[in-house]
Amino acid sequence: MSILNFIYRQKQRIKYHFANNSTEKLIAEINRFDERIEVQNQVFYVKELNLHVPKSTYDFVFTSFSLFISNAKNLNGNYSFEYNQLQFNWEDYKINITSASEIFIINEIFVEKCYQFKMPTNNNKDLVVLDIGMNVGLASLFFSNMPQVKKIYGFEPFNPTYLKAKANFSLNPNKMKKINSFNFGLGAYNKELELPYSSLNTGINSTVNSNDRKSDGNKSERIQIRDIYIQINELIKIHSESEIIIKIDTEGAEFEIFERLEREKFWDNVRMIMLEWHFDSPVTIEKYLNNNGFSIVSTVINKNAGLIYAFRMD
Repeated sequence: MSILNFIYRQKQRIKYHFANNSTEKLIAEINRFDERIEVQNQVFYVKELNLHVPKSTYDFVFTSFSLFISNAKNLNGNYSFEYNQLQFNWEDYKINITSASEIFIINEIFVEKCYQFKMPTNNNKDLVVLDIGMNVGLASLFFSNMPQVKKIYGFEPFNPTYLKAKANFSLNPNKMKKINSFNFGLGAYNKELELPYSSLNTGINSTVNSNDRKSDGNKSERIQIRDIYIQINELIKIHSESEIIIKIDTEGAEFEIFERLEREKFWDNVRMIMLEWHFDSPVTIEKYLNNNGFSIVSTVINKNAGLIYAFRMD
């Protein structure tokens, strides 16, 4: 190590220990070996991206800095500010970045392609995707780019999250033509709930009271849940000649959803299910799927979550 490198690292250590807040500490850590972020008067300048980030408003960028950078590199995209809103642009997509949640979701869906699927070329049926747990709409936008997918129905119960999804759809007018979105969730029966709500991480909001992940502050939202069997059965009638693909990411509500559909022996019209389970063992869901003719691939992410891909071969 050269003397100049040694002096530079010592300066970063001093900045870290005497930082006024957590963001300054993060930046000192990010800059530990090289000055990647320049601290200016009113902004942080991210050199790799030629991007000026306003102080305070977008501190979450630095809590997810590695993904923030790698998303741009992996997708050959760029960040910009439009009407004081941070946006990420790549290919023909444009997405609002309002929290660290979008940074993680972009990586999962568009880089890691957790919802990527391909049907045989001799499959002439149109595909209809049900996006249950739509969040800010990124999965629906991903599905809209697939030529075989003719329609997407998205369900999101939390109104602030739903409005973020609608804003993302409006930024992608050619893709939103395929998407119908609804500001209610799906569950075992019709009900109205008052629930904690996190604006910092929309991905953790749950309609299940036993979910112990906390919201930020004292925020709560009143939401509507509707009977999943009634809602989906109506859509199947409309698209009787199509094959149904279901994506479910409902932070724990997937168990009551499967119990409700199992009571009705609903599965005949469904070709494939992509599911993220949470907080409980997936064994019951796996059993329902196997007993109804689905082959499955079931993986564990951690003790509280995993993925199940279920599909019919015929």
